[in-house]
Amino acid sequence: MTLEINKIVEVCVEGESGVETYPTRVEDVADESVTVAAPLDNGSVVPLRQGQMVSLEYWDTDPKREGRYSAKFCIIRRYVEGSLPMLDLEPLGVWSRIQERDFVRVDVSLDAHFVVYAGDHPQGSRPCRVSSLSGGGLLLVVEESLPLDTCLLVVLYLDSGTVRLGGKVVRVETTEFGIGHGVSFGDIDDKARQEIIQYVFRRQLESRRKGLV
Repeated sequence: MTLEINKIVEVCVEGESGVETYPTRVEDVADESVTVAAPLDNGSVVPLRQGQMVSLEYWDTDPKREGRYSAKFCIIRRYVEGSLPMLDLEPLGVWSRIQERDFVRVDVSLDAHFVVYAGDHPQGSRPCRVSSLSGGGLLLVVEESLPLDTCLLVVLYLDSGTVRLGGKVVRVETTEFGIGHGVSFGDIDDKARQEIIQYVFRRQLESRRKGLV
């Protein structure tokens, strides 16, 4: 597995209350190290020390190895380049694939449309709201309750453009805004999944910079 400059990754750190996850960006890749921007939490640089062990996680879109991967690293250098705090990381092992249930999920409030399918037949497009989103699914909110296993096409309107996602209802719950439906994505294409993951990472990064999470 190889990382690319400007790729969005997550730094995972063991804390007193469990694993803390911070989105950041790859700044440089060398033969025996990776440089990332020091992650932020509540607008401040996360206090990571030289010699500390962390994990990096990222999504690989190559059709031959598509999935979410993780590897252990050691922080070998902390420094500031220009005004940007940086971390040099030394790999401690190989990349391993992790389960899709570990996708990062963020709260959102997005206008969307959805189409219910009966077999191969669409039943018409209806407006909805999406209140949470991850690379593996979303929470769709409408006024009426849909049966479990209902097959849907959800159309999201992101900054990067329109994304169409096929999935099915796997959970139904009541929310203050209507009936929430947990939708698990099916076999969506690589480009669509990558757009969702990049959007989620950007939202996480923005929230941390604003001190919201």
